[in-house]
Parts: sequence; structure tokens; C-alpha cells
Amino acid sequence: MSDMATVINRRVLRDACGRQISCPECDRVLDAPNAVLITSRNGAGIACGPCFDANWGELIASLPPNTLEIDDGRELFACAVCPR
Repeated sequence: MSDMATVINRRVLRDACGRQISCPECDRVLDAPNAVLITSRNGAGIACGPCFDANWGELIASLPPNTLEIDDGRELFACAVCPR
């Protein structure tokens, strides 16, 4: 992913977290570095990373490729020099 695409995807994810405020699955406050935004032609959804991993993985794996765009904050905000 290019640097510009990464910057844009980070901003979109931050905006989505600001609009949703809390994870619809567990009610934790969403923070962009730990949230996952799922976008399709029909809409979008957001969840915290643990809820995405626990609840959405099987559904996404069953869909045809290139059906969804997934912006995972855990990947977008990760860096080689930052402690996790």
C-alpha cells in the first residue's frame, strides 16, 4: 500500500471510530489503532479487533474475493519501531 493510501485509510478509520464511538459487539470504546472497518458496496461496519477476530472472520472467509475492503487499524498503525 502506498504512503498516501495508508494516510487516507488511517483518517477514514479514525473518522469511523469517532462516529461510532463504541464497538457494537462489546461496547468498548473504539480507538483507531485497534479497530477494524469493513466496507462493501452496500454499506460499512466497524468493530474492535477482538470482536472482529471472534465474530466476523468466518463470514468474511465465506465471501467471494474482492467483495469487501477491510481496513485493520492493527496493521495500518503498526510500525517496526513502535512497541505493541
